[in-house]
Amino acid sequence: MTELTESKTKPKIKFGEGQWGWFYRIFVKTKQVFSEIVEMNLRVWLRPMMVLSILTLILSLAGGPSRLANAQMGMNEMPQDYPYWSEEQQNQYFQGQAEMQSPLFIYVFPALISLSGLWLGWFLLGNILHLMMTFKGSRQSQGAYLNLVAWAAMPFTIRCLVQIVALFATRQVIDEPGLSGFLDVGDSAGLAFLKVLLGMLDIYSFGFVFLLWFGAPIISGLKPEKTWWVTILAVVVFILLAALPIFIMSRLSSLGSIQPYLFF
Repeated sequence: MTELTESKTKPKIKFGEGQWGWFYRIFVKTKQVFSEIVEMNLRVWLRPMMVLSILTLILSLAGGPSRLANAQMGMNEMPQDYPYWSEEQQNQYFQGQAEMQSPLFIYVFPALISLSGLWLGWFLLGNILHLMMTFKGSRQSQGAYLNLVAWAAMPFTIRCLVQIVALFATRQVIDEPGLSGFLDVGDSAGLAFLKVLLGMLDIYSFGFVFLLWFGAPIISGLKPEKTWWVTILAVVVFILLAALPIFIMSRLSSLGSIQPYLFF
């Protein structure tokens, strides 16, 4: 009789799904939401990741007209040694600039970069947390930490919504996200890398780190004093790993304002 009662009261939830109420309760009843995730012992990361994917896709596509305008302006700025090029080189230059204005470069590639950054960032950080927490004695599965990262990322849904509204209002993509606008890099590669790191930090990323920090002891089953510093260390390692490809793309990309979404 007891088993029958438990089967009736146990929440019905499919693999990979979560409860829609968690999207707002994660901000007001954080401990309760993470406790419910642990009790369910299922992979409930799909819904938050799908919502983030949809918002990221909308944001990327909405920035297309601005990227097109930047590409068109770039055609009017000739390289300094352009007059010394051969006619064939000049034709190749204009052909390359024209290709940069195609839908493939304006919409498709930026969307793919943003979505791949989102999913790879989620998977990477979840596995870093899993590895470090396992070393500290946690026996939770990899899926538990993927759940933690996905639901702790809910502040980024707010950031996406704010950026989408700002993009439609100003028709300009954000060239210097986060705190990067406070640093003038010049020609220094070191300062350019630091600028990328600062670009990953804003109020929403701090909210994400706080939710990770708060939920880590609940998900891992370890004491808070064991998990808090491990969580911060995992985030630092992740930021350094995530900043490297963004830095390389910022130095090589001529598309402008393509910010890979890597949970920061």
